[in-house]
Amino acid sequence: MGDYEHAESLEARQAHDADLLECLIQTRQLTYTATIIVALAAHHAGRPDLIRSPKRVLAHTWQGL
Repeated sequence: MGDYEHAESLEARQAHDADLLECLIQTRQLTYTATIIVALAAHHAGRPDLIRSPKRVLAHTWQGL
């Protein structure tokens, strides 16, 4: 493998790693946001026991409609 091919391969790997890192960061941000929304909904419903259970928060909210 020549220097040019090696550099091209390295650039492709770095681009892939950057894309993967961006995806991981976005996933982390969405998870954090969802956690805050669930906590706020549980607090608003007066049900602190639901804070860590998004499915139960949604079920409780749905029953209240």
